[in-house]
Amino acid sequence: ESNMVVSLPVLQVWGAEDPYLLPRQICCLKSVTENLHVKIFDDLGHWIIDLRPHEVATLVASLINGELGMDKCSAVESQCAKDRQAVCDTEPALPQSGCEVANYPDTLGTALVGACTPCPDGTTFLPEGRIHADDG
Repeated sequence: ESNMVVSLPVLQVWGAEDPYLLPRQICCLKSVTENLHVKIFDDLGHWIIDLRPHEVATLVASLINGELGMDKCSAVESQCAKDRQAVCDTEPALPQSGCEVANYPDTLGTALVGACTPCPDGTTFLPEGRIHADDG
């Protein structure tokens, strides 16, 4: 498991309107990083660096200068709920994050399961939170 966890500080910029990398996937980042800062741009999609280059550059400079909070648990808390955590816990399970997940709400109001059933790449989110990839 330790080789699955990035020990360097991670800055994750995310567009809330991204049709490819869905913001709900942020919840699982805490399992694969030790030091994480997440910045969500509510009004952007996939092309954050192209649309907000100065803001991203400022964030990168702040990361390099050690000015960003790097608490992985609080970095993802606003994007986590029990239904989203269930995806993180599927087999093969990601490493344990060490974050307190018992107090997550049941859902954040947007359904995780079935949001793209099937997704363009053939992936299907099953009702019990498992993921099925269509290999053929």
